[in-house]
Amino acid sequence: MSAMSIAKFECFFRVTAGLDVDKSDLKRYSDFVNQKIYDLLLRGQATAKANGRDIIEPFDVPITKGLQERIHDFRTIDEEIELEPMLDYLTRRSPLDLTYSEGTEAQLSDIGGGLSVALARTFKIIDPDLKTPRQSSGSVPSAFSTCCCRLQETTPGRMTGLVRVLSMSRPTLDALSQLMSERGPMAALLRG
Repeated sequence: MSAMSIAKFECFFRVTAGLDVDKSDLKRYSDFVNQKIYDLLLRGQATAKANGRDIIEPFDVPITKGLQERIHDFRTIDEEIELEPMLDYLTRRSPLDLTYSEGTEAQLSDIGGGLSVALARTFKIIDPDLKTPRQSSGSVPSAFSTCCCRLQETTPGRMTGLVRVLSMSRPTLDALSQLMSERGPMAALLRG
């Protein structure tokens, strides 16, 4: 991966959530995005098979309203950063029983971008004061790694719930944050 791509990755997280990440976080980030895209494509494959088709069409992939809004946010942010080519490179095309249509192939980097926005904003929901999602000690997992691992363990239903939280309006998020701070940490949203 080129230094220019790493700089765009760092810039994306800075612009999206005010976070300082570095190239050591790129692998975990890439694994997270690829796993979630693969999960969505598996559901799309099941839908296509159920409808008697041998190609996964864009409408087969279960894009929730919240994820659609994060994709729109990504497109807005991407206009200035131009991260989509890097996401296209990072997004693995996992082999499935069915093939992807051209439309499905074309939307994968946008889905990855929407998931990236959701991930970046998750850090700020968990800890609004967080600036650097990593620990100084090499033996302690970074906040980036911990958050990605927690999100990797989520079921599609819990991921939908997280995306719903991320699509809430700012006043609603502030009220939820206040409620959670009175009852427990925001990390409770990610507990399994």
